[in-house]
Amino acid sequence: PGSAGYSGWLTLCRNAPLPARPVSSCEIPGVKAIISDIHGNLEALQAVLADIKSLGIREVYCLGDIVGYGPNPRECID
Repeated sequence: PGSAGYSGWLTLCRNAPLPARPVSSCEIPGVKAIISDIHGNLEALQAVLADIKSLGIREVYCLGDIVGYGPNPRECID
């Protein structure tokens, strides 16, 4: 329920055209992840971080809005 925005983003990404051959993010130099607007939604944050890890991305930048009106602001900061 709390990760509806994330699932919408995943659907958008999964519907994007595929490269000619499978490409791991580890093969592409400089790949970074950008996250934002977490708003204390730990469930969604954990799903996004697991996805980032599964892609082999090592650099993650957060643009802000970690805490807010969601149920787990403290856990999201940790």
